[in-house]
Amino acid sequence: MKGFWNKQEKDTGEKQKKKMSGKKKVLVGIIVILAVVVLASVVKGMNAKQIVTTVAAKKQDIFQTLDTSGTVVSEKNMNYYAPVSAKIGEIRVEKGETVQEGEAVLTYDQDSIGDLKKITELNLAASKGGYQDNMEKNGKQQALYTEASVNLDVLEQQIEDTQAYIDSVQKKLDDKKAELAHFGSLLEISRIEWSNQQDSDEYQNLLILIQQNSYEQQNGKELRELEEEINKHTRILNEYKEYLSEMKSQKSSSESSKLSSSAQTQLTANAEVEALKLENTLDAIAANEQGILAEFNGVVTSMEAVSGKTPQEGELLFTLESLEDVAVSLSVSKYDLEKLKTGQEAKITIAGKTYEGQVGRIEQMATKNANGAAVVGVYLTITNPDQDIFLGVEAKTVISTGEVKDAITIPMEAINTDVGGQFVYVVKDGFLEKRSVETGLSTDLEIQIVSGLEEGEQVVSTSSAELTEGMEVTAVEAQ
Repeated sequence: MKGFWNKQEKDTGEKQKKKMSGKKKVLVGIIVILAVVVLASVVKGMNAKQIVTTVAAKKQDIFQTLDTSGTVVSEKNMNYYAPVSAKIGEIRVEKGETVQEGEAVLTYDQDSIGDLKKITELNLAASKGGYQDNMEKNGKQQALYTEASVNLDVLEQQIEDTQAYIDSVQKKLDDKKAELAHFGSLLEISRIEWSNQQDSDEYQNLLILIQQNSYEQQNGKELRELEEEINKHTRILNEYKEYLSEMKSQKSSSESSKLSSSAQTQLTANAEVEALKLENTLDAIAANEQGILAEFNGVVTSMEAVSGKTPQEGELLFTLESLEDVAVSLSVSKYDLEKLKTGQEAKITIAGKTYEGQVGRIEQMATKNANGAAVVGVYLTITNPDQDIFLGVEAKTVISTGEVKDAITIPMEAINTDVGGQFVYVVKDGFLEKRSVETGLSTDLEIQIVSGLEEGEQVVSTSSAELTEGMEVTAVEAQ
């Protein structure tokens, strides 16, 4: 682009020369017009031709630029927030002052940040200890619950088995008693039958058997053994039932005391979150114990921190903006917006010094300016910034929006517009020809003709309502 700017400067010089000679042209033009007026007065009343001024369509390089102004801004800025809640010590860089990367902008009161570090370490230890204690207690309750659950299953089976065994022994006892009672009844019947022979041996034997049967029913060894077996297992059954009651109580108590799976997950998550917060605080203390450092070269554009004040964690302390990544902020109308695209080169003048630049960013949303008109933000990146650049100052800009080599051009005032579009009047063989044209790039003075004209064709340079297609005219070429 250096060649472009050299070319533009050369063309600008030539234009200035042309402007100088343009005054002469204007003077000559006035003379020509006066001559035309005189001539017209001579031929007044006669059927004279319309006199028109023409220019020749010429081929030349055309450069389109957009001249405007904007404000110098930083394209890299950072807000610094309080990493911890500790008392501010010294403010080393005030608002508007520059700072180098790695330099401390402010420091913390050492006693305050030391106390904060100690408290945070104790809180971290307490948090971890509390979590461990809760998990151990939960482990104990879980063990009691598991023990009770297992024992209940075993006890219920043991109770069932023992009760079944007692029932079976009781049946044996009942059967034995029934057997003895039945035998006793038979003996009593026999005794009655032999009662008229009481002196007989048979009768006497029956009495002995009846006595033996009665004894067996009351104190028989087999009956006593069965009863003792029943009593023994009844005691065992009662012990099982008592233990079962204890296990039910233990299960209920431990179940209400132990943590559910979701509660354990929540407890663990809460403990990890708390530990992470405290560890992050310790990391922030370690990183900023000696102060908050600038992360790049720049200027402090706001300072909210106050020496001696203790800000809340996350509170804004200051803002740093780069002096190396700078741009010019512009607001352009929809008419200029269509000429712009990223990458276009620009000349930027700040406080009398010129810098190189290019269109770096075009916003995708329009806003309203002070007059209520819709404008779009455009940012020109300054590619060679130096120490003489100040944020917030005005900058003049010249953006190269287009260039065409060997373009067919005519003066801007030669273009006419009607419902059919743009057109010009061409003088051909002494008559006017209305010619539709397609235009391209334009400058303040000239416009490119993309189609509709050839180099050298004579175009009427001024419009008039009296001109019509096919009119016979006398052409006077502008000087």
